[in-house]
Amino acid sequence: MMGNQERSPNITSNEDAVSLITEWWGDERPGGKWIHVADTSGRNGAEVLREVHRTIAGSVLLDATGRTAEELHAEILEILGVDLSADAGAE
Repeated sequence: MMGNQERSPNITSNEDAVSLITEWWGDERPGGKWIHVADTSGRNGAEVLREVHRTIAGSVLLDATGRTAEELHAEILEILGVDLSADAGAE
């Protein structure tokens, strides 16, 4: 896993990965937050992300497989409660 140009130690279990990500999320970091999770261990990386999502209040988890940026953007806005119905006629 990497966040803000840092390398994390090798993780040996899903629980360790969830713990590391949630700890990282709580840290204040200049320049915003992003994380790249690479699962090369053969474990279920998607399950780690689902557990992190359950742990971090207000987080948004999307499956982007086969979806356009516009579809993902619309889903994020819907999850956040943005009403786009007024904009529908503007297209």
